[in-house]
Amino acid sequence: MTMQKKCFILFLSIIFLSCRKDIIIENTPENVFLTFWKIMDENYVYFQEKNLDWDSVFNVYYPQAQAAKTDRDLFNIFSEIIPLFKDGHVSIQGALKDSSFWISGSYVNDTLWAFGIYRPEAEYIRIEDLGFEYKVGSIDYFYKNFYGYQHKNKNYALIFTYSMGNVGRYNTTANELTESLNYLDYKDGLIFSIIDNGGGWYGEMYNIAAMFFSEKQVVDYSTFKTGKGHNDFGEKIFTEIQGKGIIPNSIPVMLLTGPNTYSAGNAFAYIVKDLPNCISVGKKTGGGSGGKLSVVLPNGWTLCHPFFKVFSIKDENMEFGLMPDIYVKVEVNHMDDTSTGDVLLRAIEVLDSINGF
Repeated sequence: MTMQKKCFILFLSIIFLSCRKDIIIENTPENVFLTFWKIMDENYVYFQEKNLDWDSVFNVYYPQAQAAKTDRDLFNIFSEIIPLFKDGHVSIQGALKDSSFWISGSYVNDTLWAFGIYRPEAEYIRIEDLGFEYKVGSIDYFYKNFYGYQHKNKNYALIFTYSMGNVGRYNTTANELTESLNYLDYKDGLIFSIIDNGGGWYGEMYNIAAMFFSEKQVVDYSTFKTGKGHNDFGEKIFTEIQGKGIIPNSIPVMLLTGPNTYSAGNAFAYIVKDLPNCISVGKKTGGGSGGKLSVVLPNGWTLCHPFFKVFSIKDENMEFGLMPDIYVKVEVNHMDDTSTGDVLLRAIEVLDSINGF
């Protein structure tokens, strides 16, 4: 048999297989649900930590999926299932006839990290009233990348960050932060805020973390799925990075944290918190760890889920929030940067104490 005939037969075989109904996953609400359930069953990494009985979820919602007729019916089902994960890395994004949507399991530590808590009756402290004036930073469209402030009376600098690397319109990189620090005098202390840092790219997060130490060091451990079982994981693999020594270890660093500190921002808190010159101030971080995968469901909706676990050098599961060294009880208004005023005020008090002011 000639090579041309073999190729032709192979081509016909591919066409035949691609037309079989048992190969194609038809776009029905039932099949979309089954695909979703199977993907999560075999690949989601936090079933044990979340105490989520996945079989019970199937028993409750599969009959509803069988009875579903439209994407709207399916949307209603997922709107109940996704929040059960309490995981901001689990989401479904898609479109209905009248609108697009995004369903996220973003309730982490009983706090809706994506939106914060708005309390109009609270009184907020303005940054300017604490003796800071704006110096450096950048704005991309109407979204804040980072802001740099200089204290008017003391050699303190304040940096606000909102992401780690390129995340949509957000963009905070180690190179940008390094350049900005050249314009600030922080010999008596650096206040580095990640209160509203929702995460970003782990690679750039490592680059930013490396600014805070000079030696090579292990910063975390990761473990990946090795099978379809809920507890099938491989050995932990360490991540080691070379420090850049941009910020001298002789300078006290106040790391400001809060419930909106999530994902790569949360991992950054775990890495930097235990440096000898760093003190974390604020509220417990929102948690979240590891990268996430995107999968297209049969109806075109996109399912996202985390696909590996990350642990600190102390073997703490980074999926859960990190309690700061100094806890500040303050109402957080995500719509107003001055809501961090109480946390900032406490950080200044700590710096003053360290410097003998």
